[in-house]
Amino acid sequence: ALFFFIYSGFAMTLKRRNKTKKTKNKFNKDDAEYIILVGSETGNTNDFARSFFNAILENGKKAYITELNNYSNFSSAKEIIVFTSTYGEGEAPISANKFDKILPTVHQNLEIQYSVVGFGSLLYEAYCKYAEDVDVMLKKHDNFVEKLPVFKINNQSFEAFKTWLESWNAKTDFNLTV
Repeated sequence: ALFFFIYSGFAMTLKRRNKTKKTKNKFNKDDAEYIILVGSETGNTNDFARSFFNAILENGKKAYITELNNYSNFSSAKEIIVFTSTYGEGEAPISANKFDKILPTVHQNLEIQYSVVGFGSLLYEAYCKYAEDVDVMLKKHDNFVEKLPVFKINNQSFEAFKTWLESWNAKTDFNLTV
């Protein structure tokens, strides 16, 4: 039985890692106008972020996507869009667990608008808590201006994601579709 649990745990880890495959960036982080930061534990949030990233590229804009743990200075950024899930009882997912320590050490040269999209389940008391935490962190940081309030998506709802996208499109005069 012990061998089975070790093997199944290892198999689940590999399955998660395959699901969170890296997206290839066409642009350097310092050339991109739109930065997409992703915090995900299982990879589901990555799917939404990649769809949004591809839609921006299809509109002829320069975009860059990376994990929240890879946050750094972005020389040409006009906007940062954060897609993050909440893990456990309100904690950061694995690809965002260092963000709170990195953010205060990085100064952005330009004023940057930001939006935070949280993914979670209403079944949990700490529904989208980490997305709320990221929003608070960005509000306190110099040079960040909130574009949209935190938007929460229950159970990976594509309909809710489309609602957020419509709000984002209205604020940017874009017409992105995913």
